[in-house]
Amino acid sequence: MKTELLPTTVLNVLANILALMATASVLSAQPIPAEPRPAYGIFGDVSLNIHEAEFANLPGIPSCCPRYESGTGLGPSVGLFYELPLGGQTLLYLRAGYFSHSATLATTEQTTVIVGNEARDGKFEHRIDASLASVAIEPLFGVRPASALTLHIGGRLGAVIAKQFSQQETIVKPEDVGVFENGRRTRNDTTAEIPNASATEAAAVAGLSYQLPLNRQRTLFLQPELFFSLGLLNVATDVDWNTGGIRFGVALKYRPATEPVIAATTPDSPPETEPPTPGAESPAAGPALTAAIVAAGVDHDGTERPVASIRTEEFIATSLRPLLNYLFFDENSSTLPERYARIPAEMTEQFQIERLYNLETLPTYYHLLNIIGRRLRQHPEARITITGCSPEQPVQPNADGLATRRAESVREYLTQVWGIASGRMSIAALTMPEKPSNPTELDAELDGIAENRRVEITASIPQILEPVVTTDTIRTINPPVVRFRPTVVAESGVLNWQVRATQQGKLLRQFGGIGSPPALLDWNIEQEQHTVPRSNAALRYQLLVEDLKGGKRSAEGELAVEELTVQKKRTQRIADREIDRYSLILFDFDRAELNDANRRISEFIRGRITPAATVTIAGYTDRIGQAEYNQQLSAQRAQATAEALGARPDQAAGQGETTTLFNNDLPEGRFYSRTVTVVVEAPVK
Repeated sequence: MKTELLPTTVLNVLANILALMATASVLSAQPIPAEPRPAYGIFGDVSLNIHEAEFANLPGIPSCCPRYESGTGLGPSVGLFYELPLGGQTLLYLRAGYFSHSATLATTEQTTVIVGNEARDGKFEHRIDASLASVAIEPLFGVRPASALTLHIGGRLGAVIAKQFSQQETIVKPEDVGVFENGRRTRNDTTAEIPNASATEAAAVAGLSYQLPLNRQRTLFLQPELFFSLGLLNVATDVDWNTGGIRFGVALKYRPATEPVIAATTPDSPPETEPPTPGAESPAAGPALTAAIVAAGVDHDGTERPVASIRTEEFIATSLRPLLNYLFFDENSSTLPERYARIPAEMTEQFQIERLYNLETLPTYYHLLNIIGRRLRQHPEARITITGCSPEQPVQPNADGLATRRAESVREYLTQVWGIASGRMSIAALTMPEKPSNPTELDAELDGIAENRRVEITASIPQILEPVVTTDTIRTINPPVVRFRPTVVAESGVLNWQVRATQQGKLLRQFGGIGSPPALLDWNIEQEQHTVPRSNAALRYQLLVEDLKGGKRSAEGELAVEELTVQKKRTQRIADREIDRYSLILFDFDRAELNDANRRISEFIRGRITPAATVTIAGYTDRIGQAEYNQQLSAQRAQATAEALGARPDQAAGQGETTTLFNNDLPEGRFYSRTVTVVVEAPVK
């Protein structure tokens, strides 16, 4: 929870409440009945809701936001409560009611926009207004250190009854000119229910209350209260979005009158304690635990070198991201995995492929069905074939088999959401794909089986599966990859670890896990554009580690950052260039020859290479196979691409698996890692 989010006025209100409690202590100093009595009443609070988030967009909802991180909002909480004394100074509270969790998440994006032929400073505001509420119960345990003051601790569990959101992206700067591609100064306007919203709300709760008597019989009390809560469940299953807050208000409590019971008491004897033994040693120190971390740079050719700073530079760039026409399924399942983006049918008109320019490669791929749906609408003459594969079924696929059901789940989405006629989509079924990944090598068996557990989509015209081409402002990084080397020595063993990279308090990248950390962690900043540092402030990195005995250690370091924006280059008349980035995928497993799809991409790239352009070609592989062989295979793929482009052999090099482009734990991550990237840099005249 970020305390800097609390407005000054709220802190003043809390101070006044505490002052009121202190003043009222004179009234509450009257003797209370010796026999504690149950009580009940109503409460009404104002909740300052504080949201913490780490997501760029809601699943299936088009958004260009770099990242939502926090938000605040005010809302009411009202309900009933019952107070049951347990004996001594302890009590049990049971509260039930309506709790508001609404808040506004907003992110301001500093960027460079092109107005006419002029680069200008731009500012976009990304905003989500979330309307959240639950009906819940709060079982709380109470302790009274004083007769009128009660400390509470417990939890809250309830059902979510409101889970709507409104989203909008607005041009804030330039104030006087500029519109988005839709002709307005706002875009991505969406109002709907939060996708995959949690139906349950749970939170840890702690607080205090102070009872003020309102009558001489001490049956009626006004009870100012202050509670803190920390959400235990995400707002939605697919995003890192948590709620918490501070609730302050009053309760009206009624305690029925009874005759007090006066019991004779005798003072307790003080407990006997043994005097400390002279010269006794303090407990032995805990197990040894040390932590250290260093950072290095990794160049495009995989060379690691010491690094003390990183340099970012903005360019106007064209990006080409090919579409992998496979969708991968879990074992023995025909349900489309949650990572594939789905949108409601009423939002299909708002989905525009051009708006995906701010997404990286895999998030773009996860919109595969939406991209195909949009293009099938644009090309009514097109037909597609959906082929399901089920390598976990040893028998020939049939009409009711798993392979067929997988294909039908894809067709069902395109029909029900995008309105594509089922007659335009043929179904086929195979045990193994026609061009399978190798499932036999011992070190690659599980990866190969997972890659063959898929649905393949082919189209009658190439426009349906053509690459996504966008123009945007990108940032290059030197070095493109920052490599962290954490070192931990824990005598009792490592429980967990975390590596965080921040700039001016903003989290850019985070790694973490259970047990000891790996020997190296690669942060591919150039591939993860949303993590690029956005100012000249220092980049700080930190290792946090905890051992099995509860010991904690940290280590940290710092890298200087130099930022060069398009605007700065234009203002200072620094030579600029345009950068086009292209990727070729769908190399057959263990093959380096260009297939038809890659040859079409190569022809497109070749037409955009000018005599003054600099061409860099890099080949990559996934983790399957021996490192030496993968290095050779990646070089062969790079050279085959250079030959197709008419480039010199010395402009192409293989990187093998030295740089992990995408998450190789996912089948699609391995396919996209079997790639050749082509970077064409041309001077701006």
